[in-house]
Parts: sequence; structure tokens; C-alpha cells
Amino acid sequence: MGKYIKVTNQYDRQAFMLLRATGHATGKQLKKCGISDTKIKNWCREKAFEKVPYQVKGQEQNQICYRLTSHGREVGAEKWGLKN
Repeated sequence: MGKYIKVTNQYDRQAFMLLRATGHATGKQLKKCGISDTKIKNWCREKAFEKVPYQVKGQEQNQICYRLTSHGREVGAEKWGLKN
């Protein structure tokens, strides 16, 4: 796979499916798919996910969410056949 991700499982697949379907997700939503903070961080290191800030109406502070990069889309298509 890569330097940081050696083994993938069904939870990674669910996270990729979520990100492909919605475009972005919070860390909490990704954890509901079953992946840990460490795995999220490692997918970011692999350049498959990226952190992006977003503004919620009525709140001053930006929230952090994750989205797939172009490399992440390629990984999802290659590993699990995920395509739009």
C-alpha cells in the first residue's frame, strides 16, 4: 500500500465510500465508520485524505473536516472499485 498504511479493512472502505458519496466528513463521522484517529492521520500522511476548514452558520470558530484528494480517489477506485 504505502509507507503509513499497510493493511486495509472494511472500515476503511466504508470511510472511502462516505467521502466519495458526500464529498467531506468530520472526524466524528469517520469514526462512526469504524476507523480510529490514528488511521485517519495515516490516510492524511498517505495524501489520500486532506483536512479542510469549514464555517458553520452561527459559529465563529472554523470546524475541521476531511475530504478525498485525487490520489485518494485513485486508491478507492483501485482497491475497492469505487467510482462516481
